[in-house]
Amino acid sequence: MPCDPNTLLESAKCFACLTEEQRALITLYLLCQLADEEVVDPNVLFIERFEANPGYDLTGWTESGSDLDPNYTGVVLQGLQSFRVTNPTLAQPYILRTLAPIANPFFYFQFELLAIATPQFTAFLFLTSAADGFLGVFGIDTTAMQFWVQVGAGFAQTVGTFALGVKYHVWIEYNKNNGVNRLGSIAFSTDGIRPVAGNNYAEALAAVHADDVGMLRFGITPGSDLTDVDDHVLDYLIASSAQIGDNP
Repeated sequence: MPCDPNTLLESAKCFACLTEEQRALITLYLLCQLADEEVVDPNVLFIERFEANPGYDLTGWTESGSDLDPNYTGVVLQGLQSFRVTNPTLAQPYILRTLAPIANPFFYFQFELLAIATPQFTAFLFLTSAADGFLGVFGIDTTAMQFWVQVGAGFAQTVGTFALGVKYHVWIEYNKNNGVNRLGSIAFSTDGIRPVAGNNYAEALAAVHADDVGMLRFGITPGSDLTDVDDHVLDYLIASSAQIGDNP
């Protein structure tokens, strides 16, 4: 069989007449093709990259309030676009997505705070039951510049601090029953390495809860000054049924 370049990759017979160097080049080409294909983790529930324009990559998002921009190109955390949310009015805007009920979900996203109006506690992520009962709340304290988590009566705050205008990798876990308690945790880093303890990790415990997580909500919910005009940017949001590791 002649070594026709048009059929070279279609038949193993062609390889018989190739030199070692030619075979190595073809092998490298095929490996590069495989590397370009995204490996789908069976534990991943969804990935939203905010790359579609207009709108979202995934269907199923519900918007509430104004000042939500899923096609933001001002400060892009990954790819060509990010999601931006501000709160210049009492709207407290957010996006919401339902999930198949899950007892122990994990989340990862990239986050940057561009501006603060009123230093205070601000929630940015709510995990709720299908009936919209709050199970876990996660946010930032823009006075101390720390991340925090609350589950039931349990509350914890990171010792480590964050800064304006810096991109952070954030990991969140909620577990309705870890055998003893209900658990919520938040961790962050600038290099994409997930902290499992230390200053950039906080974990809150509360009594076990019967409900699974059925919805997630991301936006701005100020704790005191409802006209707070904090400016948040989010990107590369992953939801998973298993722990999400470094630099996903």
